[in-house]
Amino acid sequence: MSLRNYGETDFITGMRAIAVMMVFIVHALSDGVVDINSYLDKLIAAGTYGVQIFFVISGFTIFYQFFSAGYKFRNFIQVRLVRLGAAYYPILLIFFIAVNLDLAEPNSLAMEFTNGELSITNLFMHITYLGFFDKTYIATILGVEWTLYVEVFFYFTLGLLISFKLWKVEQNNLQILALFLSINAILFILLKSGFIDSQLAHWMPFRHGILFLMGGIAYRYRYHKPKQGKLINLVSKFSFILLLLSIFAAPLIKSDLLNEFILATTTMLLLAFGTSQTYLFKFLLLKPIQFLGGISFSIYLLHGTIINHISDIFFISLILTVLISYLYCQLFEIKVYRKLKLKILKTEK
Repeated sequence: MSLRNYGETDFITGMRAIAVMMVFIVHALSDGVVDINSYLDKLIAAGTYGVQIFFVISGFTIFYQFFSAGYKFRNFIQVRLVRLGAAYYPILLIFFIAVNLDLAEPNSLAMEFTNGELSITNLFMHITYLGFFDKTYIATILGVEWTLYVEVFFYFTLGLLISFKLWKVEQNNLQILALFLSINAILFILLKSGFIDSQLAHWMPFRHGILFLMGGIAYRYRYHKPKQGKLINLVSKFSFILLLLSIFAAPLIKSDLLNEFILATTTMLLLAFGTSQTYLFKFLLLKPIQFLGGISFSIYLLHGTIINHISDIFFISLILTVLISYLYCQLFEIKVYRKLKLKILKTEK
């Protein structure tokens, strides 16, 4: 079922399963708004950090495809856009039409920012991933598509940096790290100064650049840095435990930025040094976990619509989401995407 075969890092699919279940839980149990009173409430709210795990993994994958799979910029962009669009565009168009025909209710963000109206301009901005500068266009159809804008932005940004050899995986690239950190710092200052709406700032790509960079660092240390020393061996054995601890410790930490950093760091360590030497790590390789990870993108795209329009009862919505996502994945991610990918790679040769 898995679309992704990473060999020794096949556990990445299991990490995707954890990330998408975190996102599902926060939307299914709180609809994005939690009355923060208890540890359990806060743990549910911590599901939003599943997105950070996805971004670090995506950064790792970008570097893997360039430096290990040998992708050139052109076929990398084509493959990645087809990878997203094959599953994203059908549900986007279906829901857009359904809302305009009064067959489905617009999501809460559409009600807040567009009074529930979805225009052709809005659809165009969604299709082109260019709407991240305006809350009207950023997540008003499916409610989760803002992350795809971020993904595409860094496909181009990091792809160009690598293609023009401004990033060399064998080197420390401190200047690139400094650039990304500077962009994040500037955005944070603007946010605190009130020049950028806080919600929009969270959805914009720039704030998340460091997460993709951390994925690249994880790739470098996994494939281009000799593993040695007692500390590295210790991290490799307990990296998955560190990730789990960071998830369950999130409710105890008040700062969102600190939580994001801790989750991203533990994800990076797992990607860089994770091994199958521990029993807990093998949890990520279990068939049910691999199955969920294999359909994680379809789950991510569909779960909100299913929860809002079919059932908001947790276990019913979970079962329906998994079943419908499996069928959706079979059609669009397996048949459509794989066929188009083979065509792109064949043309390049």
